Amino acid sequence: MSEPAYSNSWEPLGDAMMDYHRGDTTTTIIVLSDLEDPLEEPVSTFFRDPDAFPALETAALNICTGRVLDIGAGSGCHALVLQEMGLDVVAIDIIPQAVEIMTDRGVRDARCADVYNLRVIEGDRFDTLLMMMNGIGIVGTVKGLRRFLVHAKKLIKPDGSLILDSNDLRPAVTPDEIA
Repeated sequence: MSEPAYSNSWEPLGDAMMDYHRGDTTTTIIVLSDLEDPLEEPVSTFFRDPDAFPALETAALNICTGRVLDIGAGSGCHALVLQEMGLDVVAIDIIPQAVEIMTDRGVRDARCADVYNLRVIEGDRFDTLLMMMNGIGIVGTVKGLRRFLVHAKKLIKPDGSLILDSNDLRPAVTPDEIA
């Protein structure tokens, strides 16, 4: 059997997530990076229950307020917890399968969207922008971080919060590589 042809780099993750969602709990993905050896990750990581969240994620969710934009929401595990807390959550992901999964799991406002193409009017700005599970990795570089922060300012209320986590890549890269 031949491997499917993919039109974008996120489709294999979307297919793996959908397989897991449909019952194949043995599904894994292999994460390729220029910075480290390939890493095999169980897809179940994206479907964790709140009791399996690391302390950092639990703390992050506990400081979310008001209207929340969950960027790169995946299967919606964080969005579902925030909804249970009574918050108004918009969960976005660029992977169509992820949005279908979020909807199936009960995320009330799941959208297939790229954060850079997301536009809001003044009254619809968010109180919290949330990017968990190394979601800030979408920026790529320091220059990309500047671009993201300029755009994020348009999405968030003046007194809003940007809550994210990241990996410390300093041991894996040289200063020239992060420019």
